[in-house]
Amino acid sequence: MNIKTIEDQFEIKFLILSIVGSKMWCLDNDESDTDYAGIYILKNPEDYCSLDNIKKTVSIQHEEYDFVGYELKHFCNLLIKCTSTVHDILFSSNKIIKNDYLLKDLLKIQKTITVNSSDKHYVSMLKNSIIRAEKELTLKRVINILKELYLHVKIKKNKSLYVKRNIQDLLEFYSDDDPLINSLILLKTQKYNDSSLGSETLDIIKQLVKKYIIEIYNEPPEQLFNNIKKMKEYSLESQKNELKQLIYNTRK
Repeated sequence: MNIKTIEDQFEIKFLILSIVGSKMWCLDNDESDTDYAGIYILKNPEDYCSLDNIKKTVSIQHEEYDFVGYELKHFCNLLIKCTSTVHDILFSSNKIIKNDYLLKDLLKIQKTITVNSSDKHYVSMLKNSIIRAEKELTLKRVINILKELYLHVKIKKNKSLYVKRNIQDLLEFYSDDDPLINSLILLKTQKYNDSSLGSETLDIIKQLVKKYIIEIYNEPPEQLFNNIKKMKEYSLESQKNELKQLIYNTRK
């Protein structure tokens, strides 16, 4: 991926650019492409004063890589809403571009966000991943459930949004559970055939989800999933002044 070409194409300047997806988790195999995600500002300051809507996101899908970028102000809104993709950008250990001052400020804002504010997003993702796996059982969809469950449980137990994203921590987390779990995680790093997954695989995964959800919320997943709409959204109001100052300082 040619970074300068993308910056010129969309008239943006990258502040942070991270490798995310399977390569961030070290769950990639020979067939995996590279997923990039980043934060940018517009090259032309006048664009921020335009009556037209600014480019909040830009994306490219290529046979060798996928890329998505978020304009800084939009990124901050997603950060407050605890969207998992923006957490990946911040916490990925493989950053191609890193603005240390911005990263420090973003991490400082992230620390002010309560862990409970992430509940609605991660619970919704977990529910949707299970529904997709029920419709079509693939190893990728099973691994997504395991990753999202791991992230949510670690966030709640550690009382921090920072969670390591790599295969070693994923394997260690599930080490005391059904041996099939670690086998599936390791299988993801190889060429695999989805047809080898039996219906019992999803049953084991669902039991695992039930175990951890009850441990955290004292209620079964079915009840929790039905109450997603009642979960509180984190208010952006308390963060607006700090976000405005951060964006202003970055654009100078």
